[in-house]
Parts: sequence; structure tokens; C-alpha cells
Amino acid sequence: DFVISKDQLVERLFGNDPSAQLNAFALKQKVAKQSVLKCRRLGAHEEAARYQVQLDEINEDIAMFQSQEVFARVNSKHNFLPNCDLHGQTALTAQLIVYEIYTYFKSQKEKAAIQFITGRGQHSAGNVAKLRPALERMLNSEGLRYRVGDDGGSLVVYF
Repeated sequence: DFVISKDQLVERLFGNDPSAQLNAFALKQKVAKQSVLKCRRLGAHEEAARYQVQLDEINEDIAMFQSQEVFARVNSKHNFLPNCDLHGQTALTAQLIVYEIYTYFKSQKEKAAIQFITGRGQHSAGNVAKLRPALERMLNSEGLRYRVGDDGGSLVVYF
């Protein structure tokens, strides 16, 4: 049996007070947008560019936060690993989730085989899979063993 639940994984990845985090992101986003616009109106283009970088980082944080909700929703029917559905994740957040699980099992010196459902790319632009190739690159770089699932839309990773 596995000792980490998906709820614990989500908490480790994204924190434990989602509404407070979302409110904080929204406030930071609003302030950064207003600062960009004000600096542009005043002709302070260098300062506007610095605020734009901050705004872009905040927008990335918001996208990461939203991926948490997708992860929680698609995985709610299976509370405990060994299945982890990554539908709705970006390649980056899927890699972060897999890496977090990897570091957990490595730190606990436990062995596991987990199936990560990546999909076959049918809902991606051009019907090209993005998650599985990104995860395969990461797994190869970490020297982890894995196999492609029978349907081609998942990876079974051996930790």
C-alpha cells in the first residue's frame, strides 16, 4: 500500500489554503496591471517593463494554481496512488507532479509502480501528445525505469 494520498500531494505542491492563495494572486495581478498601465501613461517604459515581468510571473503562478484544481478534480475518484491522471496539466506541471512523487518515494526509500495517465494527445493542438514525451524526457534524464501503457496514453513508472 502507498502512504501518500493525492490530497497530500496537492498540498505539498500547491499549499493548503486555495481560496487565500487565489485571492492573493488576484490582488497581486490587479496591482501589477495597474502599475504597468500607469507607468506606460507616464512614459516610464523601463519601469513598466519591470512591472510587466512581475505580471507575467503572477500569471504563471495563477496558471499553476488553476492546474491544482484540475488535478484535484480528475483524481478525486482515486484517493490513493498508484494511478495519477494528468489530463488538464501543462507539460511543466505534469513534470512537477511526477518529480514530487519521485522525490517522495526516494526520500522514503520505498518502491512503487505508478501509472500516470497522460492521454494520447487527441485534445491537444494538432492531435500531438505533449505530456507523455515531456515526461519521458524527464524520466530518462533522472534514469528512472518506465514503460508506455498498453493504450499508449499512459506511462507506468517504477520508483
